Amino acid sequence: MLSRKHPPSVGGMQQLSWRLVRGLSDCRPVTAVTWGGDAWGLPLFFAWAQLRLAWGLALGRIAVLHLGDPALAALAWLPRLAGVPVFATVHGLDITHPSRWYQAYLDRFFWGRMQAYACISRHVQSLVLARGVGADIAPVIPVGIEVSDFPERPSARDAGRGLELLCLGRLVERKGVAWLLEAVAPAWLARHPQARLRIAGDGPERTRITALAGSAAPGDRVQVLGAVDEATKRALMAGADLVLMPNLSIVGDAEGFGLVCLEAGASGAWVLAADIEGLRDAVVEGENGNRVASGDARAWSEALDLLCADPAALHARGAAARDAVAGRFGWSAIVAHYAGLADALAQGKLAHGR
Repeated sequence: MLSRKHPPSVGGMQQLSWRLVRGLSDCRPVTAVTWGGDAWGLPLFFAWAQLRLAWGLALGRIAVLHLGDPALAALAWLPRLAGVPVFATVHGLDITHPSRWYQAYLDRFFWGRMQAYACISRHVQSLVLARGVGADIAPVIPVGIEVSDFPERPSARDAGRGLELLCLGRLVERKGVAWLLEAVAPAWLARHPQARLRIAGDGPERTRITALAGSAAPGDRVQVLGAVDEATKRALMAGADLVLMPNLSIVGDAEGFGLVCLEAGASGAWVLAADIEGLRDAVVEGENGNRVASGDARAWSEALDLLCADPAALHARGAAARDAVAGRFGWSAIVAHYAGLADALAQGKLAHGR
């Protein structure tokens, strides 16, 4: 297993990598060659991974090779030459990045050269199928969550506290936070004086979002917290009545899945998300949240009104979301899907390429 996105660096790809290595190692011999540092070290990682692959092939110890993402595709040439089946996890931006050089790289080393493409959502699968890959070798295997890592909430909500809304993620255009602050938050917060919106994360839109937060509502009712550590993130989710994902469709920068939606459910929080791309898999309508038309200010205001009209009922929905997320997205089930795919490849049960 090769991964350039692995702890101690932080993110959804890193969590998937770590969980897969850990889970698959429980049921079969696994050699993981990983990088969890900054981009400066990637050339050294590529060289080291190539040496490890050559050594493993010389010893006859590689039955199947898994790539953590398509950017590693060039490393698969030697295993493919040796007849080792190779499959990769596809996340979204790793195949839609608009760079012509990167797209040429994928055409040369990735498309048609993997035995299978594990897609983290139906949206990602649609992008893969559009490149001529057969559906039989492009299964949807979502990202998972370990619900037991998140403490359960009290069964009853403190009726005396105001509503807590939370946006959490990288502050880029596609996350839609700036749009929410401009198009929805001012009027909605004016109608709900006991509500507060917190925004956690960092990114290129932070300055703009901070300015918009100051004009969206008086006082500290809209707080921009910046980057937060894991413990703070979980505390914020545990205290949120509703987690918002107001994403927008941005060409070349799609939301591949939406791990925050699963983390919210595991924390006992209901999710209101844009009905686009990978969020359609991360938010199962009526199970762990609701989906609303992206960029539709009226629809978002009405959905917020409906959900927040009864905070106790919203709290109960969050408790139900925790069970739903555990049943549908538990890591044991996700790892089993990957194990089954690896076994099918090792046994020659899947066709090669396009």
